[in-house]
Amino acid sequence: MQNISLHYNGSLKKVRSAVNAANEILGSEEFYKAIMNYKHFDNSTLSPNIIADLIATSGQKIEVTVNWFIPIVKMGYDKIGLSGWDFSDKLGEGVNKLIYETIYCVDCLNEFNKGNKNIESGTHTAPILIASLAEGIVLGNMKQQTAVQL
Repeated sequence: MQNISLHYNGSLKKVRSAVNAANEILGSEEFYKAIMNYKHFDNSTLSPNIIADLIATSGQKIEVTVNWFIPIVKMGYDKIGLSGWDFSDKLGEGVNKLIYETIYCVDCLNEFNKGNKNIESGTHTAPILIASLAEGIVLGNMKQQTAVQL
C-alpha cells in the first residue's frame, strides 16, 4: 500500500501533531475498511471502495503550509494551505480539517465528484464523511489512551 501522506516542515505544534495523527490514520488499513463500509457518497460517481483504493494507493505527497494572513487556501492537488489563526488546538478537529482537505486534493486528481461540482451541496460527501471518520478515530484513540493511563 503506497498511501497518501502529509508533510509539514513548520514549527506550529498543533499543526505538527495533527499532521502526525492524520498520517497514522492514512497508513491504517482499518481506516480504509471503514471507508468501504459506506454505501455511497453524495455527489460522487465512484463507490466508497474505489475512493478508498484511490486514497490508499495514490502515493501522493501533500505539502501542508501555514499562513497568517489568509484563511484556508485551496492550493491544488499537492498542497494544503492552512490559517495559523483558525487551525484548531483540538487534535480531533485538526485531523478532521487535514483529512477533509486531503480528500479534496485526491479529488483534484481523480474528479470523483463529477455528479455535482458543488461539493458542499450534499451533507454526505466523501470529504465530510471521511474527515468525520478520521476525527472519530482520533477521539477514540484519545479515550483509549486516557483509560490506560487511569
